[in-house]
Amino acid sequence: MSRIPIFFLFFSGFILLILTAALAQHPVIDSNQLETFLAGKKNVALIDSWTYEEYLQAHIPGAVSIPADHVQANITKYPKDKTTPIIYYCRGLGCNLSRMSAAQAVEMGYTYLMIYQAGMLIGCCRGALCKRAIGLAGSRSNYAFGRGAGS
Repeated sequence: MSRIPIFFLFFSGFILLILTAALAQHPVIDSNQLETFLAGKKNVALIDSWTYEEYLQAHIPGAVSIPADHVQANITKYPKDKTTPIIYYCRGLGCNLSRMSAAQAVEMGYTYLMIYQAGMLIGCCRGALCKRAIGLAGSRSNYAFGRGAGS
């Protein structure tokens, strides 16, 4: 057996191991789990990792805009309590902005990070989620750095 196929197999396995570890680092939540977090009594931060211009065009109600390339510059928008649950989202499947943001938050010491992989497109197209989030925004502010966040 030649050295090239052995190297290729070793290299492919190594890359697969790295990707698996990266994906496992932050749990991925679905729309039902997002709704549960937003409706809960615990402080939850919902972060839109798109560019600010994209955020202005459309975003999940209650989300705060912190573009993936400006995470550390927006440290004041983050909760002071580094154990506060933070949910990141971006454009959906295939978009890595939320994972990039979460990786930077880990570097800043945050520990309870999740990814809403379906992203804004599914989040806002799913009527119940938007209606629920809009309803919560009017009655309670326990998410998106609301009620007691940062204290």
